[in-house]
Amino acid sequence: MFVTIHALQSLPYSNLNRDREGAPKTCEYGGVVRARVSSQAWKRPIRDAIETELGASTWRTRRLAPKIADRLIAAGWNGDDARRAGRAVLDAAAGAAAKSASKQGGLRPDPDTDESNIMLWVADAALDELVALCDSQREAIAATPLPTPKKSGRKATNPSDSEHEQPDRVTVLDGAAVLPALETRNPVISLLGRFVAELPGSQVDGAVQMAHAISVNATTDEVDFFATVDDYLDDAPAVLRTSATPNTPRAPCTATPRSTSTGSRPTSEPRTRLTSTAHCNWSTCSPARSVASYPPASKT
Repeated sequence: MFVTIHALQSLPYSNLNRDREGAPKTCEYGGVVRARVSSQAWKRPIRDAIETELGASTWRTRRLAPKIADRLIAAGWNGDDARRAGRAVLDAAAGAAAKSASKQGGLRPDPDTDESNIMLWVADAALDELVALCDSQREAIAATPLPTPKKSGRKATNPSDSEHEQPDRVTVLDGAAVLPALETRNPVISLLGRFVAELPGSQVDGAVQMAHAISVNATTDEVDFFATVDDYLDDAPAVLRTSATPNTPRAPCTATPRSTSTGSRPTSEPRTRLTSTAHCNWSTCSPARSVASYPPASKT
């Protein structure tokens, strides 16, 4: 049996879900442009609410190794050995998964940050299992190498390059014990589903399939402004600037002078410089729009 739910959600004027340009996501449906919110954006608050209600926490992260290291440090391990343990978990998973995965390489820990290249989604109970597994192999883990700084002649010049040498993979944990922990599911993972290309055994077909949400009416994106006032430029004329109209004349500010009851400044002083910048990456931002067409600015 399949149950289809159509839900209406009221929202204020906002940029709830951005595209890669920072603009609100949209789609064309019924001959008009409508606001759109991706299914992933809706799933996150749903997931958080269900985890809180059921007490079934999960972690979607690239920082599995540092997370394991943090728990081991809290249990009394020193920092270096805890780091070795977190890296050992990923190395064991990478070695075991390579036998069946079509994609490889994403599970190796980064030599600088210990993060994996791929995002993992694991149940909180799986972290407890992995911490216990590391604790049982503490002596062997302590003998594994850590990344070492690159030699001066090979120092990274590109910010994206690693500053440490990746050590050879030394598998001290049983991959057959690590993979089942990473493949553990709980009610939240079973509900929403999970797919990790490099861990085929962790795939879960979710019980819920969610479509993108679209607005019931046509929408038009608007340019947004923010303004700042410099209180020390008492004699400077107030101006309104926008990054969308860099070559247009400055519009004078006609706001009422500010009054103050303190003795630190005159009781009435002219408005100071007002600068406004437009978020002009929204779809309706027009560089040809005149600054003078906007209402007089007011201090906020």
